[in-house]
Amino acid sequence: MHYNCGKHRKGCLKKLISSVNSIKFLVFFQQIAFLSFRVHLKGWVF
Repeated sequence: MHYNCGKHRKGCLKKLISSVNSIKFLVFFQQIAFLSFRVHLKGWVF
């Protein structure tokens, strides 16, 4: 898919929003994984 920001501004904006949403989801998933990992470590330590 090729997006031309000059001619198709809405398509370019949609792509930008979707990429930002996927990045937010990845960061959110990493935070959850990190928290669960820390809880798992504490479970082992204590």
